[in-house]
Amino acid sequence: MNRQFVNGRLSASILAAFALLVSINSSFGDPPVDPTKKPKRTVGLGAQAWRTSPTFPEDWVKEYWDKGYHISTVSYGAGLWAVVMSKESGLGAQYWKTSQTFPGEHIKQQWAEGKSITSVAYGGGLWAVITSKGVPYGSQTYSLSKTFPEAFIKQYWDDSHHITAMGYGHGHWAVVMSTDSGFRWQSWKTSVEFPDAWIKEHWDKGYDITSVAHGGGVWGVVMSKQLRDDPNQKGFLGVAVLDAKDGQKGALVDDTVADSPAAKAGILKNDVIVAIDGVTTADSTEMLNRVKSYPAGKSIEIRIVRDGKSKDLRVELGGITQSVERNYGAQYWETRQQFPRDFIQDRWADGHFITSVGFGRGLWAVVISKEDLAPPKELPKLPTTFFDERVPD
Repeated sequence: MNRQFVNGRLSASILAAFALLVSINSSFGDPPVDPTKKPKRTVGLGAQAWRTSPTFPEDWVKEYWDKGYHISTVSYGAGLWAVVMSKESGLGAQYWKTSQTFPGEHIKQQWAEGKSITSVAYGGGLWAVITSKGVPYGSQTYSLSKTFPEAFIKQYWDDSHHITAMGYGHGHWAVVMSTDSGFRWQSWKTSVEFPDAWIKEHWDKGYDITSVAHGGGVWGVVMSKQLRDDPNQKGFLGVAVLDAKDGQKGALVDDTVADSPAAKAGILKNDVIVAIDGVTTADSTEMLNRVKSYPAGKSIEIRIVRDGKSKDLRVELGGITQSVERNYGAQYWETRQQFPRDFIQDRWADGHFITSVGFGRGLWAVVISKEDLAPPKELPKLPTTFFDERVPD
């Protein structure tokens, strides 16, 4: 496999949206919510369920995987794991790993198989890492540090990365930064108390809350401005790819996004992309970089090999920033000692959805958002450029 590594990479799905149909199956014995008693919500995504449990709810997760759900958010607080799962999240096959130490070798293996981390949390003495196929980010990096990594963030902001997830565990902040995140600008705040006034000030400036965590005695809140109507969008094909096998050159298609340019052009799983506009592609990284070098709307010719036979396909590229952006029209947050079920249900009924969950200083913090526009039916299942991991301090 042709892979490079730089300080690791992670991704999270805090920007995934959820619809109203909810199954609550918590350790406190909450009764299931009857979805027929609430107005039906249509925002391009499907049903949601959550569970709170003192141990990681493996059997429940497997049950909902079989129902077509995917893990979208994981957090830990007050002795409970809180796991949120949703339908039509745009994610592919998922896996989880719980371990006392951060599972770096497991992550590298998952990357080699075309999966990416979509959620990470720490609780009960365990790291929980969720990996998935179909993540919309480009290259990514993370920092594990005992203090909030301000210098690291500023360095990677200058390299077109943005914070896409963060968490705290085992005495370390884990801050994740990604390219092609759909963000244009970001700001962060760390404070002992939840920064209510700062959030309201940035809301007035057009920012949205995109990540919340607590650790080392402080809240960390990230707010971002979304990319909207960017005239310089990179090309988006809509494939998850690996390096071709058995010594072949090219990019092996591991999955395609529904209704994406690739799917519309007839590209299928197990096709091998060997050339773009007559120029051969040596591996998956080269193929992805070639696609991103084109602007959205560009018509290109892709040569594939299927069952030993070559075939040329004409594809009009989409726009990657349009595929990953979330246009939040309104946001609310709630901080409570107990998980705020009634607050969530009331906001869902009004067309909002969970975008971040954190726990600190004895309080659950849940952020609920509403979109200006209905999102696409699926978030793009983009593969990621892989980088060499630098051992953190």
